[in-house]
Amino acid sequence: MSLYGHLIRRVVFPLYEKGLRGRPTVRYFRDYQENEFLSESNLLDLQARKLGALLRHCYQQVPYYQQVFNQRGITPADIPTIDELSILPILDKKSIRQNYQSLISKESSPSPVRKATGGSTGVPLTFEHDRDSYYRRVAVMWRGYGWAGARLGDPTIYLWGAPTGEMSAFGRAKEAMYHALNGRRMLNAFELSDSNVDQYIDEIQRYKPKTIVAYVAPLVEVARYCRAKKVTPFSPDSIITGAEPLPEASREFLQQVFRCPVFNTYGSREFMLIAAECERHAGLHINIDQVVVEIVDDHGLPTDGPGRILVTDLHNTRMPFVRYEIGDIGMIEKESCPCGRPFPLLKYVEGRILDVLRTPEGRPVPGEFFPHLLKDFEEIRNFQVVQSRSDQLTLKLVWGGREDLSAVELVRQEVAKVFGPEMELRVEILDRIDRGPSGKHRVTVNQLSSQ
Repeated sequence: MSLYGHLIRRVVFPLYEKGLRGRPTVRYFRDYQENEFLSESNLLDLQARKLGALLRHCYQQVPYYQQVFNQRGITPADIPTIDELSILPILDKKSIRQNYQSLISKESSPSPVRKATGGSTGVPLTFEHDRDSYYRRVAVMWRGYGWAGARLGDPTIYLWGAPTGEMSAFGRAKEAMYHALNGRRMLNAFELSDSNVDQYIDEIQRYKPKTIVAYVAPLVEVARYCRAKKVTPFSPDSIITGAEPLPEASREFLQQVFRCPVFNTYGSREFMLIAAECERHAGLHINIDQVVVEIVDDHGLPTDGPGRILVTDLHNTRMPFVRYEIGDIGMIEKESCPCGRPFPLLKYVEGRILDVLRTPEGRPVPGEFFPHLLKDFEEIRNFQVVQSRSDQLTLKLVWGGREDLSAVELVRQEVAKVFGPEMELRVEILDRIDRGPSGKHRVTVNQLSSQ
């Protein structure tokens, strides 16, 4: 398998990306790898140059930002460094919906990509990016995964969310071929249960992955089963977690059971990988050659303490997100990482608290299921799922327009597939969803005593 991985990295992937598809992914990956050897000052200069180019593009080609600059009587020249970026407004999901078309560049973009995020904040969003920025995102992802020892083509198991809805036979075959070519085995995190956990463990034992990429909650369930049944699972070189918080207790438990280091990552569907841990585990290295991350207080001003996380994508010229509020709380680590890489550290991230839900039989379902499911329903403006009984879920919805009963029926069908036919789904249509006592909007709330 190591020879296969070497062939993928050195021959197959470059031939496919550059030769067959004409993509610059391999070149971008090498460029990003070289940035690891820059000094901190040179890396910051590179980030500032990229930001300047993005702001000039926004000023010349993006109607929304043209209006922002003109209303404030400024030009990109008034923002020579990252420090002056705060003179621009914060971009949130409501602003994006209200100004969707004016956020799209007048400059044509070949085959733009349109995506959606369910959002761990419970607010779905549709957005666009150009393909070149996507190739850069893939390159940055592989660099970050490389800090955990994961390499393209090496055997990897993903315990992750599978696509919802019906996929065509061609789509399934294409996806299966893509994963096989890249040495991946995909296990559906949403279908993990007591009745099939043995199959998931058997797949790990047979495939012997060098890396496991997983949601935290379902992998912890696999580890608990192994511990209870006195099963010794295959030990990969590393485990990479994402999409959910990684409590230290969960990290330590996974490391004990799988006997390998666990690496945390921070990303989103809007930007892919924003930050990732290296082998020193001193914090999450921010990919500042790809994004700008700001931490601001409740008034939108920079702060050295914990604050709201704002992200600017330096390469998405199709629909630029400048100072986008992602919905999480974080803090920048003042100390440098002992590894010597020039990337600053994100100390921690709060806000992505999604309770694990349970089927009537008690099987856990990651809270990420509902953001994953509802991201494709553009008419949903906000949502929350509450479980107060083992056989009942309450889905609270805020619609952006006319209520769509056909969409509700599709949601019911997908919920039944995962939670089983015995689970009752109550749907409440509301004008707004109140925040909890903490002031945070909880997306999935499990009120069962077992939680």
